Amino acid sequence: MKLKELAADHVSFTLSRHELGAMGNALNEVCNGLYVTDFESKMRGKPEEVEQILDEIIPVYRKMKQSRSPRVVVRFSSRELRSIIGALKTVCREIDEIEFATRMGAELSEVNQILDQLIPIYRRMKQHQHEVAD
Repeated sequence: MKLKELAADHVSFTLSRHELGAMGNALNEVCNGLYVTDFESKMRGKPEEVEQILDEIIPVYRKMKQSRSPRVVVRFSSRELRSIIGALKTVCREIDEIEFATRMGAELSEVNQILDQLIPIYRRMKQHQHEVAD
């Protein structure tokens, strides 16, 4: 994962197919596989809004896979990034480690690495939003 652009309202990354797949799988799990208590608070959106993020990721991932493209540039709003982080955190908590890799297409440690990169970027976005608002 490589940060390309960071603004108050959006962020752009260069992601590997594996990273984008893990994000998509996490969103799929919270939308279709897991019961998430207090969904809107944890995902920062209603189920249909989070599902829309998933619906935007799926074709990008399929195109990458079909073209065998190893990397893609994606742009997420602050809200979308927060929902992705929420989904990744939720699957790390809720999916048993024995079945984690099968359901997620990535090891728990790999998903934690993605989180370790996304969370500081999200915090920087929020800080930038506060600076712009002042």
